Amino acid sequence: MAEIYTRVEATISWSGEGADDSDDAMELILGLGNWTQAHEDRIFGDDDDEYFSGDDSIQTPTDMAEWLGFPLRSQKWPAVWRFLERPYWSRVWII
Repeated sequence: MAEIYTRVEATISWSGEGADDSDDAMELILGLGNWTQAHEDRIFGDDDDEYFSGDDSIQTPTDMAEWLGFPLRSQKWPAVWRFLERPYWSRVWII
């Protein structure tokens, strides 16, 4: 499986039927991924002081995400946890 995955340009995976708010989970995962790409320089950059100087409200990564505009606290995280508990994610070639 490792050889197969290293040779592909894209992978489409079936993780099961839609259930347990899986649409909410996928929406949140996609939104977080898009948001991370859009803010990559601010999240992973070395110039944290440039963005956060003087703002004592930022104590955790969640605080930072909220400050940058991604509402982590108001999302449907239980749907993501249920999605990640599916058997698909425990398969040897996925782990």
